[in-house]
Amino acid sequence: YVRFKGRVLGPLTREKTLELTKRGQITKQHELSPDGVTWKQANEFPGFFTNEHAVANQSAVRQKRKELAAPEKPTEEWHAHFNNSNQGPVDLQGMKNWIALGMVNKETIIWRPGMSEWQSAELIHPDWFGASNAGKSIMQESPTPKMNVSCPHCQVRLLVHPSQAGSVVPCSKCGGRFQLPIPTAHSGTDQMHAAYSASTEVKSFASKKIAAGICGILLGGLGVHKFILGLNTSGMIMLVVWLGGIVTGTCIIVPLFASIAMNIIGLVEGIIYLTKSDEDFYQTYAIQKKEWF
Repeated sequence: YVRFKGRVLGPLTREKTLELTKRGQITKQHELSPDGVTWKQANEFPGFFTNEHAVANQSAVRQKRKELAAPEKPTEEWHAHFNNSNQGPVDLQGMKNWIALGMVNKETIIWRPGMSEWQSAELIHPDWFGASNAGKSIMQESPTPKMNVSCPHCQVRLLVHPSQAGSVVPCSKCGGRFQLPIPTAHSGTDQMHAAYSASTEVKSFASKKIAAGICGILLGGLGVHKFILGLNTSGMIMLVVWLGGIVTGTCIIVPLFASIAMNIIGLVEGIIYLTKSDEDFYQTYAIQKKEWF
């Protein structure tokens, strides 16, 4: 029988007891008893702790302590830049999931502690994607197609997910917000990219700037400049107030002043339109839909 801290194990054969001693599971601190009644320290029994057994026991104990003291292998913490922001940290399996879902592809920049700078995923771990004919990639072989667009403010090229087409997003470089176009063309061989430059949209809307500015200065009270830019609600308000002032102005002074105020507002807004850059004009009145001034 073996006893340690009040816990009794047994009965065991002598061979089994010797085996546990060699493995370090029975030490000199344990007590042994041949009958479960009379107990002695384990080292008092002949043959249990010879020099050979003692050395093996001490070696096993040292190995066990070394294993307990050894720090756990640190978990990899990966970060990736997509959806216009830095995502993470995730472990390796989390990164594999991102790639499988198409959120991370070869061109996506990634980083983890210990790296000096962000770099493309393919450059850091080409094995994540593999060759197109190898069939052994641990990830999805080709990433989800991306839309290739230009920021209308700083002209930097951006890769965005097709699901964002038509939505308003901020530029990852300059922070300016703009509306993503609906893809109308494709380019590339190994993967399809929607090729479109948002500057075309800017130029198209900015072509209304001169007409809206002149109408604001000359016909401000009628709200024509608002209708040109698609700001129909504020344009209707100006038109109704101006007409009301003209019709009742001969007998009521206040509406007449309101009509004059609409003319002044139109004049100021017309001047503002003409002094804005094309990008600022597009951002303010096409994206933000700013109604007044």
